[in-house]
Amino acid sequence: MTFNSHVFILMFLPASLAGYFLLCKDKDDRVRKIFLLLVSYIFIFWGFDYAGLITIVVSSLINYLFYRAIPGNNKSASSKAIMALALVLNILAIFIFKYLNSTLAGISSLTGADFTAINIIFPVGFSFYAFQQMGLIIDTYRGEYQEDISLTDYLLFVSFFPRVLSGPIVTPQEFFPQLQDMDRKKFNWDNVAKGLYRFAIGLGKKVLIADYLAIMAAEVFDHVFDYQGIQAFIGALAFSLQLYFDFSGYTDMAIGIGHMFNFDLPENFDSPYKSTNIKEFWNRWHMTLTRFLTKYVYFTLGGSRNGKVRAYINIIIVFLISGLWHGSKDMMPFIAWGLYVGIAMVIYRMTARWYDKLPKPLAWLINTLVIIFSWIPFRASDLMVARILTKNIFMPGPLPSLSWDLCILIFAMILAFVPKNARQVTEDFDPSLSRAVFGALLIVLSLISSTGVGTFIYAGF
Repeated sequence: MTFNSHVFILMFLPASLAGYFLLCKDKDDRVRKIFLLLVSYIFIFWGFDYAGLITIVVSSLINYLFYRAIPGNNKSASSKAIMALALVLNILAIFIFKYLNSTLAGISSLTGADFTAINIIFPVGFSFYAFQQMGLIIDTYRGEYQEDISLTDYLLFVSFFPRVLSGPIVTPQEFFPQLQDMDRKKFNWDNVAKGLYRFAIGLGKKVLIADYLAIMAAEVFDHVFDYQGIQAFIGALAFSLQLYFDFSGYTDMAIGIGHMFNFDLPENFDSPYKSTNIKEFWNRWHMTLTRFLTKYVYFTLGGSRNGKVRAYINIIIVFLISGLWHGSKDMMPFIAWGLYVGIAMVIYRMTARWYDKLPKPLAWLINTLVIIFSWIPFRASDLMVARILTKNIFMPGPLPSLSWDLCILIFAMILAFVPKNARQVTEDFDPSLSRAVFGALLIVLSLISSTGVGTFIYAGF
């Protein structure tokens, strides 16, 4: 069960909303929290499997024990050791789920030893809620968050179903005050209308655009020898837009559902393809991950405090870590992606003085091309496919004929590059008949078009 499934839209979401606000009337505030927690666990179990549910519960309980063991704002040696152990265990778990088999296979190929793959099921959303828990533990150790968190509240912080699969990555400072705010227990028609409209936009992005672009991208990436020149480039462009509409569509739906429950989840996208340089792009793309890596990795490494060379090294390290975080099974394409983006960021920092003086249309074109090429190893099944497709783009080939596919691609480009984004559209939301009709039309068309089984790209990370 995913956000774009019929059972979620027509049954699960309405029933969850009704049950939650009915229980909000109970004098015991724990009742509505426990209900929301159970709803989240049902979503995980129903939509995926028991392994995913067991993993998130076990991960939450272990990390909660670490959180309770660290006295706030006490940077003693014992507190630092507890924090370090918690971080190591979370990172080790991510490594085991993502890369254990590929690492053992690599060792086997080098040594000639026999290797039998271990049947490891990657828990959906694990990377997201692992990072979220690590952030809380670090903030507790540093004394940046010192509120006492009950077990129920903590479990809900980790597993709140709108964001559990693919974020946004929420900080404790963002989540817990909202959870305790009694005014948010009241049913709010305006928030529901705003949330439904945002959800409809995200659903349309995913089903009507991203899923269609996925077919175009797969055709090129799965048959790289058959496409050269513009046709090969169209495959790379199709994936660039597919990734954007898929992930930003998920985020819109998550934020929309949050609004329905009177929660404000952080924004994760701000029209990144309108950026004129790569630094701006990463300030607009997957904003909560960028925020996390900047705070807990870049600044911890020293940021730019120790000179330009050290800052450049820190930037590359951050993007290598980001690549490993995104990877699944085969780490090499994602290491290549992280290295590419990190080097591109360093080159921009080194040349910003003259680059920023370029005419904006030219700067935008250069940056967009840099980004499109960066996504090739991100999508490719391995580095060989990435290399072949990149090479083929620069080879002569036939021009594409005007087709429905090309029209969809052009339409997606216009949506990504020109109009207001979903946040801007719903920022000062005023319910109206035209918006109600448009939102309903998006949902109906999406329900008709969707098979209800399409997964989200970032759910695999």
